[in-house]
Amino acid sequence: MPEVTLTATVDWEGYEIRDENIDAIKKFRNDFPDVPFTHFICPSYFTRDFNNKKIAEQIRSVMTNNDEVALHVHCWYSLLEKAGVPYRSKPTWNPGGHPGLFVSYDKGNKIDLGHAVPLGSYGVEEIRKIIMTSLEILSLHHLIETPDNCTGFRCGGWVSSDSVFEALLGAGNFLYDASAAPANFFKKLYERLNFPICRWLSMIWGNSRISEPSYLTNTYTFPHYNNGVTGLDHGDSHISQPTYIASLNIMEAPDTGALADYVTFRQLTHYIDKAAETGADTTISIGFHQETATWPSPEIRPEGSTNIEVFANAVKYFLNLPNIESRCSTWTKRLTKKPLHDY
Repeated sequence: MPEVTLTATVDWEGYEIRDENIDAIKKFRNDFPDVPFTHFICPSYFTRDFNNKKIAEQIRSVMTNNDEVALHVHCWYSLLEKAGVPYRSKPTWNPGGHPGLFVSYDKGNKIDLGHAVPLGSYGVEEIRKIIMTSLEILSLHHLIETPDNCTGFRCGGWVSSDSVFEALLGAGNFLYDASAAPANFFKKLYERLNFPICRWLSMIWGNSRISEPSYLTNTYTFPHYNNGVTGLDHGDSHISQPTYIASLNIMEAPDTGALADYVTFRQLTHYIDKAAETGADTTISIGFHQETATWPSPEIRPEGSTNIEVFANAVKYFLNLPNIESRCSTWTKRLTKKPLHDY
C-alpha cells in the first residue's frame, strides 16, 4: 500500500498577531490534535519593542510538542537594523512597486517596511547576517532551544535564489529549504492577477535556468527540477519530491500545495487525489499564513471560506483517503526517515 505523507505548514510573516487568527488555529488544533505543524516564523515580531513576552506566549499557545519551528525571513526594516544590514526598499514584488505592508512602532516614530523585498536582492554576507540574527532572536525568545536546533528554512515569498542558498551555508545547521513552489500554478495565477511575485515564482521554479537578476537566479536548484517544480494545477500526475542538493548539503523540500490563501478546496482535493493515484510513496505540503488565517479570498474563492477553513477541509479530506496509508509529519521528521544521499 503506498504511503502519502502530508506536511502541514504555517507561515508567520512577522507582520501582526491577532486574537481571531490565534483562536482559529487553536480550533484547528482541537479538531485535529494529531496533525503536527511546521511553523515557519519570521522574527520581526520581536524587533519593534512591543510586548515580546506576550508575543512569544501567543505563538507558543498554538504549538504542540509534535510541532517544529523553522525560520522564515521577510526583509523588514527593523530586522535588518537589528542585523546591522542597510535596508533596501527595492525591488519589491508588489504591483507597481508599492511598498506594501507596514507596521508603526517606537511610539509611532518609526515605520517598518520591507515585507515584499526579496531576500536574494541582498549580498551573501548580508543575508547570512540576517539569517544568523534571526536565529538568535528565535532562540532568545525560547521558540527554538539554540540557533543550531533550527533545521528548516523558507524564504519570504518562496523567492529562494542562489545567494540565499549560499548564505545558508555556514549560517546555521539547516537540513532543508522549503521554498520551492509549483511554477505552473503561479504562472496561471500571474495571468489572472498580474502580481509580479507570481511571475517571479513561475521563473525561479520553472523549466529554465535563470542567471539574472540576482534574486531570481536558480543555478543550484534548476538541475534538480529542470522540468519545473510541479504540484498544484500541473497537467500530469507528477508531484515534485524532496531532493538532496549535494553542492549545498541541503534538502529542497518543495511546497507543492502552496498556501491556502491562493487555492480553492477543489484545487487541493485534485492535488491530493493526484498524490494518491501515483501508486508510490509521495510527500505533499499544504499550509496557510497565520496573519490571514481568518481572511476570505473572494477574488480567488467566490464561496468566501476562510483560508484556515479551506486548509482544514483539505486535511480532513486527506485523512479520509481510501486505499493508501496517509500520514502527517513535520518536515524534519519526514526528511530524516532515511539518509539525505538516498533522496
